[in-house]
Amino acid sequence: MKWLFAILLLMLLLFYYYRLFNVFFKIKKNRVFPLPDEVLEDIRIEPQRPIAEPKVASQKGSIFTYIFITCMVFIAIMFIVFSDQLDVSNYLLLLVPLFQMEFLFNQLVFLQKGIVKGLKYIPWHKIDSYEVQSIDIHNRHFGFDKKVNDGFEMKLHSGRSSQVSLLVTSIEAYEQLQNLLESHGIKQKA
Repeated sequence: MKWLFAILLLMLLLFYYYRLFNVFFKIKKNRVFPLPDEVLEDIRIEPQRPIAEPKVASQKGSIFTYIFITCMVFIAIMFIVFSDQLDVSNYLLLLVPLFQMEFLFNQLVFLQKGIVKGLKYIPWHKIDSYEVQSIDIHNRHFGFDKKVNDGFEMKLHSGRSSQVSLLVTSIEAYEQLQNLLESHGIKQKA
């Protein structure tokens, strides 16, 4: 039973590493927006900082932290499993960081076949619609940065409950994103 559990955890760990390398492999080719010569400061996931360039070199710290935390969680779970203290409450709390790892990566890339936000890949056909709200005093992103206060919040809806939220701080970037979304048949929500 312990070996089966260890193999399942190892498969989960390999899945997380596959997802990490798959996202960076997809980003490497077929990038549509933002292109390397465009300004990355016009798009944000968090209001405090612009998105990082979607390259392995600019995400080194996040990749190192991701690998370190997943290895530590795996080692801690293996220690619990093989030390005969197999109690559900011991190892379920250790899985919580694995589900929050995507927030380490401050990247947003529009590809020919979909969108990558953090480590999440969303194909174009899964995005139903988008909506745009200007950032005013009632918006949750208001007050972090003057550039953000003058911008827009764009929400891309995929499915019933899933959405990708991004902040656009310039009219040019907003128009480019709007043209890109409409070229893929995604309409603005009324």
